[in-house]
Amino acid sequence: MKKANNNSVIKPEPILIEETKKIGRIGEGCLSAVVANTGYFLKRTNLEDDYGVDFEMKQLVNFNGKRREIGTYFKIQLKTSSNWSVRNDKIVYDLEAKTYNDIILHNRNGVTKLILILMRLEKNKNNWCSLDHNYIQFKNSLFWFHTESVSHTDNEHYKRIEIPVSQVFNNNSIVKLIDKFKIKIIR
Repeated sequence: MKKANNNSVIKPEPILIEETKKIGRIGEGCLSAVVANTGYFLKRTNLEDDYGVDFEMKQLVNFNGKRREIGTYFKIQLKTSSNWSVRNDKIVYDLEAKTYNDIILHNRNGVTKLILILMRLEKNKNNWCSLDHNYIQFKNSLFWFHTESVSHTDNEHYKRIEIPVSQVFNNNSIVKLIDKFKIKIIR
């Protein structure tokens, strides 16, 4: 903040958000845009209560002419990072051990499955997104990861995961994931 003399107004100096928050917001924006493009409903979980779930893919139905939310197809933990590599057609990413264990715990004990969405950022931050008067373009890709493993990691910091490059999170994969994870109602 600039100091004021006796006759001037104090003007705060503008600052930018931290790099980690910027990266997170880019990931959230991209994920929201991809899901909105499919017509499905993505709901942000409560930011104050972060228990390892960032978003939920919600199931909507038409009941008496009104849309109603009746359940969750699957839950999402979103990670956005430029710390990844590609080897043998797989994205190699060091996921926090806590997050990996959360996914295992959730999928082993929860009713609704939890998947990881990784937004793969370029190393050069100038390539993350671009915009002009005609378009906004995210120059990155979203990939999904799910495991049915029941073994948590004993690693203290990271668990290396591999995501096939074919597991792009897009319109087609969203429909397939919903079909795979939706809860079957038996009457």
